[in-house]
Amino acid sequence: MLADNPAVGQSCDDIYPSGFYFPVGRHTAYFTKEDGFILVVAVLGQSQLPQNHLRQKSHPNT
Repeated sequence: MLADNPAVGQSCDDIYPSGFYFPVGRHTAYFTKEDGFILVVAVLGQSQLPQNHLRQKSHPNT
C-alpha cells in the first residue's frame, strides 16, 4: 500500500529531513520518497522513540 501511494505518509522533517512516516499496525514506518520509489529507513515499535533511532542524513564525504 505505501509503495503504491507514498502520499499517505505524514512529514517528519523535524526529526528526519525530507522524511515521512506512516503507521502500520503497532509499528510506524519511516521513509523517504526517492525518484520512482520509496526508501524505508526504519520500522519502529510503538514504544521506540524515533529521535533515538533515526540519524540525520549527511553527505557521505562529511
